[in-house]
Amino acid sequence: MMEEFSNSKLSPPPPPPPPPPPPPPPPPPHLIRHGAKWVVPPPGQMKLNSAVVFRRRPDKIGLGFAIRDYKGKAIATSSTSLKGNFSYEMGHFLALREGLKLAKHFNIPVSIAEVSSSTAVSSLCSSGSNLVDSHFIVNDIRALFRLLEFISAKPPLKRETPWHII
Repeated sequence: MMEEFSNSKLSPPPPPPPPPPPPPPPPPPHLIRHGAKWVVPPPGQMKLNSAVVFRRRPDKIGLGFAIRDYKGKAIATSSTSLKGNFSYEMGHFLALREGLKLAKHFNIPVSIAEVSSSTAVSSLCSSGSNLVDSHFIVNDIRALFRLLEFISAKPPLKRETPWHII
């Protein structure tokens, strides 16, 4: 019996498991966010997106902002809430101002901002603000634009995309 075992050969070990599948490819340049396309800034530039959320409670709003590079990489993001009754335009002004303050605080050279309120963009592009209650916020935003060396302001090319300040 021992002779049988001494003449036998060991079977080879089982093959190693296959390698895991490769990670999915990175998202395309136009990232989808809540049904809207994120428009890529020119190479080498940073873009600020700001948003406002009006909650069911009328005395509080939510503000959010994200700074991304031309590849879509988030450089800085933040959100906050404010107590108070704010108009639609004022909410957008506050979100934009807080996003610009974030860029200034971290010394991020943002050159493009995206806002979803055409009224807010129109007020920022005009020589004076037609919204009397928000003139101080508009002046703050314009001062931050100068500090961050924004180029110009204009509406987007497509009507269904958010408004831009470029």
